[in-house]
Amino acid sequence: MKTHTLGPRITGVRATVSLAAFLAAWLAPLGAAGQEPAPPQPSLAALETPHALRMEDRHLRDDLARALKDQESVGSAAKEIERILLPHHEARENLVFRPLGLLRGLAQGDPGVDRARAIAAVEQIERELPKFEQEHRAIYDANKRLIDAATREHKPQYLDLSDRIWMHMRLEEEVLYPMVSLVGRYLKLQEDARPQATSRATR
Repeated sequence: MKTHTLGPRITGVRATVSLAAFLAAWLAPLGAAGQEPAPPQPSLAALETPHALRMEDRHLRDDLARALKDQESVGSAAKEIERILLPHHEARENLVFRPLGLLRGLAQGDPGVDRARAIAAVEQIERELPKFEQEHRAIYDANKRLIDAATREHKPQYLDLSDRIWMHMRLEEEVLYPMVSLVGRYLKLQEDARPQATSRATR
């Protein structure tokens, strides 16, 4: 997958995200207890986007909404990001990250995983990945314009937003998209192993 560089503001951000940083990015926006609604309690093997990812998307959209109120170049750059990011978020919540809801169930050997349905979902996602990568390139370009505008207009508060958007994209590229593919491969390996196990049991 291509690596994107946005210039001096974010060149210090590590390109490889550790598991600890990944989990922190999910959990940090949730804040103190009682500030957010309790997450739903799906089965361990639910084929749906994890609640933590949905909440991270919500917080990023809230931050972006504040930038949209700016009346100068920052607001214009934020509008371009919103135009691409909102449908991108909708697609990732309704399609791309649904297989990640299976992770806990797979880790705990939950027999309720609908493998055939999950494999079909992953195969559809992998066909859509080039489109999502194209959207990422457009978001990176718009985010660069946000950085330029915030720097030019001396509005450092929006540089934090640009860093979050950049990290958001990199988490998808370096962690979440590969994880979805791994879920699909693991399920296929399980399916391939089942006929062999059945054959040995009937001997």
